[in-house]
Formats: sequence, structure tokens, C-alpha cells
Amino acid sequence: MSGSAQRPPVVELAAAEVRARTPLVSVLINTYNHEAFIGACLDGALAQQTDFPVEWVVGEDGSADRTREICRAYQRRYPAQIRLLLPERNLGELENFRVCFEACRGRYIALLEGDDLWLSPHKLQRQVDALERHPEWALCIHNVKLIGERQTAEDVFFTGPPRAVYRRADFVERNFVPTCSCVLRNLGLAILPEWFWDRELNPYPDWILYVSQAAYGDVGYLDKVLGAHRRHAGGVWGSTFDGSVEGDIRRMRKRLTAFERLGECLGPEYAAAVRRQRAAACFHLALAYREGGDRRQQRRFLIRGWLTEPRAPYPFWRCYLRSWRR
Repeated sequence: MSGSAQRPPVVELAAAEVRARTPLVSVLINTYNHEAFIGACLDGALAQQTDFPVEWVVGEDGSADRTREICRAYQRRYPAQIRLLLPERNLGELENFRVCFEACRGRYIALLEGDDLWLSPHKLQRQVDALERHPEWALCIHNVKLIGERQTAEDVFFTGPPRAVYRRADFVERNFVPTCSCVLRNLGLAILPEWFWDRELNPYPDWILYVSQAAYGDVGYLDKVLGAHRRHAGGVWGSTFDGSVEGDIRRMRKRLTAFERLGECLGPEYAAAVRRQRAAACFHLALAYREGGDRRQQRRFLIRGWLTEPRAPYPFWRCYLRSWRR
């Protein structure tokens, strides 16, 4: 994707006083087909109580439902707070994120998707205060509730012993950051690899964003439940995990591709972690092909996983060799 060269026109609705004010924090809200959720999302974002200036950058990506209409109504109600970005046509998740990020003027950027919400009016103040106290942090995260289809709280995201600080190596192994919990220093988009904008090569853009950001500092964690992440069929993850063998294969192939690309960007100190993740993707592909009845591809990826990481943990081998014999 070549970015702005092929981008359709984007209209910005904002009062002059918003543009005249220099914000410390930009709240970046991406939304598409979120008519059931966007009102609660904006209410929680606009309820923030801070002692610093904030702007709310809302990118409505040409939804097929009433999301744009709802966003327009909120912008009319809060013209001094909301900068509403309206592309002429649907841009897609990554390009809409790029448009919104480029529009953000704050020293810090708080991420929020249109189907998630913030629960505490002090969320931004707490995170920005923490980032100001810790210049060595590149981003700050917190715990969130997980909300299911029926709008009930299911659980919290972090269930293990919390750590006050995480580092880049922790992100290479797995993504443990709920997007709605993240406030990051605005380092611009140049820190991202070129392939970040290609959805085929980057099935996990939030993960790659955090790995890239964490190259410039630690990740601070606040052990408080300040937001909520919704799990529903229309969400990014709900639509990705369809439960089919074919879906598993597509997802794991993309994961393998992403880690091959990621290995090119990271230093040698992360080579072992990337290798483990590539091997794990191969082993998962072997099992998925086994479930689909394709023994040739099963053997191919089992061997590829072993060649990638001969020292793979024993549970991997026990699981996949057992499936081989069936």
C-alpha cells in the first residue's frame, strides 16, 4: 500500500478552537460498523477528567450501518472536543489507522477502538502521570474487563501475577496488550516496518505496533481495571477466529509470515524468541493440516518446525507426534 498517494479524500469536521489548541494527549478512535457500541465508547472517552488538554480524533471508516450518523451527532454535540475524520469511501483497518495517527498532534496517543470502552474517568490522567514520571517508558497499559456478546463482564484480561514493567522481549513471545489500555508516546509512524501496512503480511498490526514502540523504552503496567474490551462476532478477533480448519490454516500461515518479517527487523538478541514463534506456527499448521486430512502438508510443516527450532519444548513434540500416529 502506497499510503496517501492512493488515498481518497478525507473530510475533517472540527471547530476552529480544537485546531487552535495544542493537546498533550490525542485519543485515537478507529470505528467501523460499531453502531451498537460507539455511543458508549465516545461517552467513556469524553468523560475523562484531566488537568491537561486533550483532543479526540475519531476515524469513521465508511460504515455500512449507522456508525457515521452517530459520530456526526456526537461531533455536533462536542464540537470543541472531537475532530471527526470521514473518508470518502472505506479505507480498511490499517489505512484508517494511518489517517488517524497522522492527524494526532499530542505528545501521547491513547488508543481506543469503537467497540471498546473506558470505565474510569481518571484513566488518561493516571497513565499520563505515570508516563511523565517514567521517561524510560515508551507506553503504559492497564488491566481491562472482557465483555461477551450479552454485555456481561466475563473476566479480566490479566489474570497472572502482575509486573510493574515489561520489556520488548516479552512482546516478541506474545501480545498481551488490550488495545483500549494503551497510551503511547507519539514517536511517529517511521518506527514501523514498511510491511506493517500490508494486511497479508501483517495479520496482527496491534502486536507489531507494540513491538516497534517497545524498541524505544519499557512498557509500564498499572494494575487497575480502567477499561473494557468487547468480544463479539463483528469484532476484529471475532471475525478472525471462525473455528474452521481453513480459518486456522489461514491465520497460522499469516502468523508465520509475520514472524519471518519480524525477524528481519529485530536484532540478533531476539533471534531465539522469533525462532520459537516460527516453529510454534509450523507445529500449529501441522496439526491444522492433520485435522483437515492433508498428511503431506502435515509432514511438511512438522519437519519445517523441527528444522526451525530443533530444541522445541517436549510438549510440542508429544502433541504433534501423537497426532502423526493417528
